[in-house]
Amino acid sequence: MKATLNLVGGSDLILSHMAKEQVAWWSWTLLFVASAVHTLICPFTKVEESFGIQAMHDLLFHTTDLVKYDHHMFPGVVPRSFLGPAVVSVVASPLVSAQTAAFTAMNPQWQSHPESTRHYAQITVRLVLALLVTLAFRNFQLATSGVFGHTEANLLAVITAAQFHVPFYMSRPLPNIFALVLVLCGLASWLRGDHPRLINYFVPAVLIFRGELLVLLGPIMLGELVRSRITFAQMLSWGIAAGVVCLLVTVGFDSMFWGRWLWPEGEVLHYNVVLNKSSNWGVLPFAWYFYSAIPKAMSASLVLVPIAAYLDSRVIGLVAPPTLFVVLYSFLPHKELRFIIYVFPVLNLAAAIGLARLWRRKTWSLAAFFGVLLVVSTACTTVFFTIASSRNYPGGVALQRAHAFDYASRGIVHPISVHIAVPPAQTGITRFGESLSGKFVYSKAETWSETVGPETFDLMLTGPEGPGVYSNRSSAFAVEGFAGISRQRQFPFISFRMEDQIFGLVKNPTPT
Repeated sequence: MKATLNLVGGSDLILSHMAKEQVAWWSWTLLFVASAVHTLICPFTKVEESFGIQAMHDLLFHTTDLVKYDHHMFPGVVPRSFLGPAVVSVVASPLVSAQTAAFTAMNPQWQSHPESTRHYAQITVRLVLALLVTLAFRNFQLATSGVFGHTEANLLAVITAAQFHVPFYMSRPLPNIFALVLVLCGLASWLRGDHPRLINYFVPAVLIFRGELLVLLGPIMLGELVRSRITFAQMLSWGIAAGVVCLLVTVGFDSMFWGRWLWPEGEVLHYNVVLNKSSNWGVLPFAWYFYSAIPKAMSASLVLVPIAAYLDSRVIGLVAPPTLFVVLYSFLPHKELRFIIYVFPVLNLAAAIGLARLWRRKTWSLAAFFGVLLVVSTACTTVFFTIASSRNYPGGVALQRAHAFDYASRGIVHPISVHIAVPPAQTGITRFGESLSGKFVYSKAETWSETVGPETFDLMLTGPEGPGVYSNRSSAFAVEGFAGISRQRQFPFISFRMEDQIFGLVKNPTPT
């Protein structure tokens, strides 16, 4: 038996013995399948994922030809690290190569078709990322099984898979998700009482991907210091050693791609914290994470958390650090749910503990049924969110429609020049979606000049303002997007409101 430290104890240090770490294979597989389903239903990405997905494309297909990389033309507001995309690309590369070879074997001319793209590779890299998160989650499950029990560990995966946001985000190439892989392993080390690994996982997550994770690591380490499970000298020595290595790696690796010496996450922290410019992207009330984000992400399963705290005193010590993290992070005016994605595995663990305790109390059969019902209702909410999200990427659909359009009927010959305005670029268009046929030329020019103007392009993909601004063009197609929810009297009492959001405007034939 392996000894570890209880999460909570009084004035005396309490030791408990870990059970054998074991989880059912179907539990973590269920989570991966849930994320894969979200990926296939919503295969496109949005603007906040732009750097990660474009970096993966360039790493896979431009490799060492750095001049062709997308970030040179569209660097974004702040630089990001290439380390996360590089790891995913290395793992995905053999799969993408095999897929490309298979397509070529079936049809040697497949790339000459106007609709041929690397969309399959985009799905592949996203599934690889989801798999990496799943494996890290399994590690967290294993640690959970040793401390709280096998049933709790399996229910943790079931509850997480039933929710929308964690499975949905698992395959999205955001710095938060690259960091989540390390955070899950760090949380597993926390449960095991393995402080060196805890620090060695969290430090790269902080210095390479998301600096705010220091606010999560702080309360965890403070609790360990207060309970004398680690000394300040140990924490400092391990942290400095890991920090020096991580800084050397990220500065050296990322400076090569960006063409200048830089520490990407350092520049992000300066922009968000020192300059406080993240508020340019919107401001929400201080308590928004508590009254909106967390309830929306956990849905009905949130009810199980206070039940767990009542039935198992260790839960209070479990949820205290992530709760304090959310409180402290709430001082930053700009808020998004993905910024606190790291707290949901811990909160879901608390929910799993609550459900397991209810299930074991035979005299509480009605309460146990209520707990199961909460998870089922959470899954129903997920279906609702998934349907809405699947209709939220009109830009990606518009690019596919652009490739399939019959230009010959308008007297337009290849190569077709396509202009992509900001709205479609932000709602699903990536380099993976560009045609491989060589029959299209793309531009994301945001201003016109003497040589580049609306008349330059055969097709323009615009937002809702397009038809009014470019009235001398014909509408080739319009793509609907999710616009909200409407109430209705008959079942299911709500409906999704759709409206035309992206327009394909084609050049009119030249009069003869």
